[in-house]
Amino acid sequence: MIRKVLGLFIAFLFIYSIAFASVAIQKNGVDDGVATTLNIVGLSNENDGSTWTIGNDIEVATAGDTLVTADSGKVIVYKPTTLNTAATFNLPGATEGLVYTFVQSSIGRITVNPQNSDTIRYLTLDAGDSIVGPAATSDSVRLICYATGYWAIRDRVGTWTDGS
Repeated sequence: MIRKVLGLFIAFLFIYSIAFASVAIQKNGVDDGVATTLNIVGLSNENDGSTWTIGNDIEVATAGDTLVTADSGKVIVYKPTTLNTAATFNLPGATEGLVYTFVQSSIGRITVNPQNSDTIRYLTLDAGDSIVGPAATSDSVRLICYATGYWAIRDRVGTWTDGS
């Protein structure tokens, strides 16, 4: 009888702990309480509301943007509010170590534009020439700066063309 009661008590504790589980919340790396329900839509809304940051490295953009060196390492997901809308993302000056990834989340066209003196080493691009995505969902390109003034395509999905 004691075993049966003890077994039921342990089962009750297990079910109770699952039903009331909580998640620790951190703000800037410091514990900021706990939550039992998470509803994350966007962690921050920047500028004019056209960019949403999820975590530290994913931005959902509904329009083009001029990137800065602090954006390095981010994945920019372009999600236009209207289908077939084009967006231009201007890169900062090519400084060794910078990395940017662009992903097309729905039908629209991404143009990635370097500074006039910088070159994206792809196809027959000249200094200042941009690359243009094929305007299909899930197309992506990752650019890395391997030397001052030069960008290389590290990964890509889809056929990106010379946007001159």
